[in-house]
Amino acid sequence: MRRALARIPIPIPYMAEGTREGDKPLLGALMVAHAAVFMAMPPALKSALALWPSAAKGYAPVTALCVQYTGFHLAMTLWPFWLFGGIVSGAVGFWFFPLYLACGVAGALAHLAAAASAGVAVPAVGAQGAVAGLVVAAVVLDPRARLQCFSTVPTGRYTSASVSFSLSALLFAVLYTPVLVLFASGGGAAAWSVLGGGAFGLVAALVLKFTASGAPAAVHTLSGGAGLN
Repeated sequence: MRRALARIPIPIPYMAEGTREGDKPLLGALMVAHAAVFMAMPPALKSALALWPSAAKGYAPVTALCVQYTGFHLAMTLWPFWLFGGIVSGAVGFWFFPLYLACGVAGALAHLAAAASAGVAVPAVGAQGAVAGLVVAAVVLDPRARLQCFSTVPTGRYTSASVSFSLSALLFAVLYTPVLVLFASGGGAAAWSVLGGGAFGLVAALVLKFTASGAPAAVHTLSGGAGLN
């Protein structure tokens, strides 16, 4: 049984199919900025920029997006950002960064509301809410989008071969969203930042995708379509 399970390839997504070359520098720059801030930020500054429900500052819903607890925490946030950011950026163009920021702020406000209701003082840090919004927006804007994946398949007792294939972005989103909730900083009420950001991403994507009359708006998708920009 164990030997049979070991032979099942585990897909590792690394990019959305059809990601525009012009979008890669923007996504890469934002990822580098997050990583640079993480490495340069001292613990005292992390605490000052985090979103504390008991003493929330006006700037905290935005600055908390730049605060990461650990390198693993950072990686588990930036990976889906790269995957689904390519889908959303290709669909909405100029509106990508405002949407990303708004999802993060919405997640922060959801965290504050949940913390106040539960009477806890768990801080919210990280961009999970913003990324959750991108994940949801991506599958709404382009439900047929696919992710490029690689894996290894055993070819012998001590040998293996690399394989490339594609995976439904919608399927991966369904599987990965609980991971975002799990890694929401501190757990508990902080998980509401993911749910709040995802909810805002859903509403914003529907607004961008459809006009007031309900007719499809001009949304460019990686799997075919027009464009907003």
